[in-house]
Amino acid sequence: PVGIWLDRTRSQRDDHLVLVVGLLLEGLLYYFYPQLTAVWQLYALQALIGLTNLLTYPAWRAIFTRYADSEKVAFEWSLYDVLTGVGMAFAASLGALFVARWGFDALFYVVGTLIIISAFLTLSIRRDIK
Repeated sequence: PVGIWLDRTRSQRDDHLVLVVGLLLEGLLYYFYPQLTAVWQLYALQALIGLTNLLTYPAWRAIFTRYADSEKVAFEWSLYDVLTGVGMAFAASLGALFVARWGFDALFYVVGTLIIISAFLTLSIRRDIK
């Protein structure tokens, strides 16, 4: 539904706004993990994070696709996917070391903070958005 809504306008400003809002909300939600006391809360929090992904994924993919080289779209998407997979593997390993030293609560705070920082970093491309 979000992708359909974003496609209704030719402007990329709505894509960018949805991306920033989705990242901010997702980052904030990670701060709730250490407060959980019941399994149903975990499911509810995961559902809310899933809803933020409904915002961020279509918006990010729309922006990425618009700026991909039209002669190399398949290559650029495959490169993105490979680097994302390698990045996730590296992050999982680093996360395991982090948890062993400082615990899960600290990891959730760090991840939430990094996601919020990424939202602010996307503001740096605001002038380039048409």
